[in-house]
Amino acid sequence: MAISTNLALRNNTYYFRKRIPSDLINLLKKKEFTVSLKTSKLSTALVMTDKLLTKVENQFKRLRSHKMSKGGVYVYEGTAVLNEDNGKTVSIPSIRQSVTASDGTKTEFVIDHNGDVEAERESMLQLIRANMSKPPAPVIKHTLKHVVDEYIKSKQASGSLNEKSLESYINSLKLLIEYFSADFDPSEIKLIKAEDFRNILMKLPPNRNKAKALKGLSLQEMSELGLEPQSATTVKGCVERCSTFFDWAVKADFVDKNYFHKMNIPMKKKKESASRERWIDKDLKTLFSTDIYTKHEMEHSYYYWLPLLGLYTGARINELAQLQTSDVKKIDDILCIFISADGDGQKLKNANSERIIPVHQHLIDLGFIDYVQNRSKEIRLFAGLLNNKGEVPRDGFSTKVSKWFNKYIKRFGINNVVFHSFRHTVADEFKQKQVPETQAMGILGHKSQSITYARYGKDLNVKIQKETIDYLDFIAVLENVKKWE
Repeated sequence: MAISTNLALRNNTYYFRKRIPSDLINLLKKKEFTVSLKTSKLSTALVMTDKLLTKVENQFKRLRSHKMSKGGVYVYEGTAVLNEDNGKTVSIPSIRQSVTASDGTKTEFVIDHNGDVEAERESMLQLIRANMSKPPAPVIKHTLKHVVDEYIKSKQASGSLNEKSLESYINSLKLLIEYFSADFDPSEIKLIKAEDFRNILMKLPPNRNKAKALKGLSLQEMSELGLEPQSATTVKGCVERCSTFFDWAVKADFVDKNYFHKMNIPMKKKKESASRERWIDKDLKTLFSTDIYTKHEMEHSYYYWLPLLGLYTGARINELAQLQTSDVKKIDDILCIFISADGDGQKLKNANSERIIPVHQHLIDLGFIDYVQNRSKEIRLFAGLLNNKGEVPRDGFSTKVSKWFNKYIKRFGINNVVFHSFRHTVADEFKQKQVPETQAMGILGHKSQSITYARYGKDLNVKIQKETIDYLDFIAVLENVKKWE
């Protein structure tokens, strides 16, 4: 008995195989139709193959003779796909899906009926129907892009995010859309898919949009290049913003669950203090011996004063850059700097950031009082920090300071530190000199670790804070600094 070329034996089970005609490959999106006959008997398999081959050939003929209806549905002349009298029409997407699914979808049918031809014929018809008549995919109620757009509108309307934060959310959610596609159903983003997205993020290079070599590549393709990945902190921020978005989507009934919630981001473990670079004396002396400090050669006064203030207060760069002249005043005959968000354009990192910092005597000796008095008719303590439109930059008053400072110190071979390193330097000086933690936190604007102090403790007396500031001593590294005139 000749074995049909449409039969294949795998693991003691016969399979029906039929190559898709070349003119139908694009339509059906595959080159071969394969289905298990669920029998190990050759005689039964041959009978089934003969009948199934006829059925499949008829389907091919019907596909070739289709006519396009107005609704985009293919109607077969005088018959539908499943059988001759059901009067149905079948859309091309459903045909593609059903044929593609024939390999991966396991539908159990008993086909071997011990020679009962009619029973086997009925089983084969059931098998054909199961593999070639799957229902169309459900219509997505809300696409990912639609839900993201609604979220952004909600945040814009509430004003709960500043411009910079809103842009960060937009960029993170653009990544989400780029990975899953704009038309993706957000309710289908379960744990595995969410983790896949996180894993891709952990392999993406930093500043991917600025690299010409990466233009046109998908996120998956970029992740496979083996380039130096973006930092875990960047990934963590993106995942947290996605989590916030899905929290909102759950409340808005777009999805049932947020699978990004508390998602683990592997971080490089190292001692916390080791991750915070402080200035070393050698670099401090180099900086404060440049022409700005020895010859007063500078374009703006903040070139001179802001690094000195950073070194002697430990304040954040924007806290200092946004100071108004009225923020420098005396309390109990002690000259102080008021860090607040009361003035126009001023902002703070958090509620604990609002504080009073006594001015160090060395700053007074360098002429800080004279400088403030000369600016008394101006609102801003430092000029030249607004943008070209005369407005506060999106990232705050510190925008120009940061760009200038980072570029300036590199000219003198100073690396591994930034302006914020002054803050770490002050914190480390307090620690090394065993300054009480509550006093140090009062200067730096950190939240107290003690519930009792945080809830019931009052702000420290200015005189105590002055004593704290006086622990700082940088006279040796500032010996070349010329007094302000």
